[in-house]
Amino acid sequence: MKEKGGILGMFVGHDHDCDYVVNWKGILLAYGRYTGGDTVYNNLPDGNGARVIELTENKPGFRTWIRLKGDQIINEVRFPEDFLKK
Repeated sequence: MKEKGGILGMFVGHDHDCDYVVNWKGILLAYGRYTGGDTVYNNLPDGNGARVIELTENKPGFRTWIRLKGDQIINEVRFPEDFLKK
């Protein structure tokens, strides 16, 4: 991905207790929260939800967040702004 260039983010998911984001060499690696029913792997206190990715035409970067059942939004980040040193 780094060698190809032009890639800003990679998004993956599965039914485990993961919904992190990390900036790896200028590429946001993000894991989405589980969206289905309960399994033995789901111990997140907020329950299931989904990662939302918002792109804006003609603007570099994007926003991403977790939307929980009941429409609560958590863990919102803007990439790359929230990962730049201040």
